[in-house]
Amino acid sequence: MAATGFTPIQLYRTATGSAVPTAGNLADGELAINTNDGKLFFKNSGGTVTEIASTGGSTGTVSSVGVVGGTTGLTTTGGPITTSGNITLTGTLVVANGGTGATSLAANNVVLGNGTSAVQVVAPGTSGNLLTSNGSTWASTTPAASGISAGLSIALAMVMGF
Repeated sequence: MAATGFTPIQLYRTATGSAVPTAGNLADGELAINTNDGKLFFKNSGGTVTEIASTGGSTGTVSSVGVVGGTTGLTTTGGPITTSGNITLTGTLVVANGGTGATSLAANNVVLGNGTSAVQVVAPGTSGNLLTSNGSTWASTTPAASGISAGLSIALAMVMGF
């Protein structure tokens, strides 16, 4: 339905399923639509009618598809594909592309960032160890002895009046 005050534009159209316009049906640059199939066509200046859109997705052919790993640290096998097949990625994704730069991680290790290099890890060490920092890195260390320190003992004695 046309809106008031506007002139509707009608394309060359058909509601017949699978119907495709011929070059004789269209002028160069003219569009045609198949309202049954939801396909849009145009005629180029060389006289060829081509499907340019479809509500069901566009189909076409590709003569060759290849993939390269680039600077990702990954390599590819299986390409180029000319009809059907699989392309397989192998290798270790580098840190710059969102990877860890590591091929494996030992169970229960803590992963540490390492800038643009592969991740670092800290092993748990001895039972009861804590993850501590020396200001520049982390380590698995034995905790300090527990109990009341000399300073705390003096403070408590002063507060308690001993």
